[in-house]
Amino acid sequence: MSKILGLKSFSISATFLLGISIVYMLDTIYPHGVFKPFQAFVLPTAATAAAFFDLLGYRTILTFPVKYMDSKLTSLTVIGNGGKSASVAIAWACAGVHSLLLYVLIILVFFKRIDASVLRKTIYFVVGLFGTYFVNVLRIFSIVLVMLKYGRDAGYTFHDIYGELFFFTWIFLYIALIAVIQRFMLVERVRNILRKIGLLLKTAQSKIISRFKESETQN
Repeated sequence: MSKILGLKSFSISATFLLGISIVYMLDTIYPHGVFKPFQAFVLPTAATAAAFFDLLGYRTILTFPVKYMDSKLTSLTVIGNGGKSASVAIAWACAGVHSLLLYVLIILVFFKRIDASVLRKTIYFVVGLFGTYFVNVLRIFSIVLVMLKYGRDAGYTFHDIYGELFFFTWIFLYIALIAVIQRFMLVERVRNILRKIGLLLKTAQSKIISRFKESETQN
């Protein structure tokens, strides 16, 4: 029993490690975006990042498909006002598709450990899913922007080191936010219960006093 409780205590961490293992195994077996089911998510993510660049006044060129070995990638080229450009070919691992998978695994395990209604869990799930998607968009946007401002080598360094921190930071903060909301709601529920108990006690006290006064009057 103690071993089972110990496993439950580290269920989120174990799920996180399992998810990472599965994702990196797929990326190793099917490198460079060959795994087509995941590669299908890249185009909308790259298109959203391109839209952000368009809003900031950059000129963008989105190309699909770009043939690379056995895969079909999405290419994003961003051109600045001075004519300087940066171009990347995006595979599913680079687009953060793995973070969507990890998010689903982690959040479902986390939901088993919180006391919330189905509606509230659905809201948490949908909000977190959109949040994870836009974190992936921000990651691509940041990598290309660094590459555009500081060169290709800086962009690759950002991709390999800092880019991976986007999702980890996001999922930690989001789970912490849900925990705070749930704890606040629990405190409010306890307060409401205590308030109701207090009202019931006051009502009972008033009835007792009223009956006591009636009995004295009759005597």
